[in-house]
Amino acid sequence: MTVEEFGKENFEKLKNAVSTALDVPQEIILPGSRFEEDLGADSFDMAMVLTETDTSFSTDIPSENAEYIRTVEDLMELIPLYPASEAPSKPVRWSSGF
Repeated sequence: MTVEEFGKENFEKLKNAVSTALDVPQEIILPGSRFEEDLGADSFDMAMVLTETDTSFSTDIPSENAEYIRTVEDLMELIPLYPASEAPSKPVRWSSGF
């Protein structure tokens, strides 16, 4: 997926999420940037990337996908596939059990 297909505004939002998660400058984040080799991410960092991405895009990308995300472009392709679940139609009522 290209930046044009993904949207320039969305790509800027994704760069911000990745930059926040990995504490790297946004300038080095490109679609072809490899998370491990270029951005220094390990498995814990990838969990943080997914958390920041989910927050920024209102997605719910399963953590199991982290091992298959090699580049920023890989992540760009997953974002449209995992919209967050809609809220339940009725509010959940919690009880202390007493």
